[in-house]
Amino acid sequence: MKIRKIIIILLIVIVVVIAVFFATRRVNVVLIGTDKVEKNSYRADTIIFVSYKPFQKKLSMLSIPRDTLIESSGFNPVKNNISNRVKINSLYMYGFLNGGSKKGCELIAKVVSDLLQTRVPFYIHINYDGFVKI
Repeated sequence: MKIRKIIIILLIVIVVVIAVFFATRRVNVVLIGTDKVEKNSYRADTIIFVSYKPFQKKLSMLSIPRDTLIESSGFNPVKNNISNRVKINSLYMYGFLNGGSKKGCELIAKVVSDLLQTRVPFYIHINYDGFVKI
């Protein structure tokens, strides 16, 4: 009987811990809206950080201005840039030219993750043509 009570108590504790864990979890996503100004000139005009708590049904959004200056450690998207600072929207073009759209979006997601000091594992990318179709 004592073992049965201990097992029941342990199961209740495990269920409570799991419920608290999932209730406080967030799903973080970066929404990236891009355009094409001219041949090989792509920019991320819209960058929005979205954080969703599914069990509490709370959605938070933060628009990141496209002219936000960031430190460019390990890459230099702008040739002849005197400082190590670049605008965050230029990261998409740098990634696009060095590996395609996916690379550009991943680069922005990583920088947003570093900027906000939180994990951002997902991104949603939409270009002007996709926006018109929606």
